[in-house]
Amino acid sequence: MKSPKFRVELRSSVLKDIDRTEIRYRPKIWDKIEALADDPTPRGSLKLSGDGNVYRIRIGVFRVFNEIDYKAKMVIVGHVMHRQTAYKKK
Repeated sequence: MKSPKFRVELRSSVLKDIDRTEIRYRPKIWDKIEALADDPTPRGSLKLSGDGNVYRIRIGVFRVFNEIDYKAKMVIVGHVMHRQTAYKKK
């Protein structure tokens, strides 16, 4: 088994975010987050404009936002949010 290319770290809020998601989406969300270690920009991911190396991954009605540090070979998962609230300005 080959070792992952990137290290994946979760911000403390991510676990709370996932707990707030619908139960049927949780395994899919965890699978996508774990897969970021081998491919930090999977098919369907979208780089957000104006935010450096911040990407969005769509999983049904939920969005996973992560930042990629290519020098440190690290993916930092920042938020998991429902699409209705994901893009609202505060």
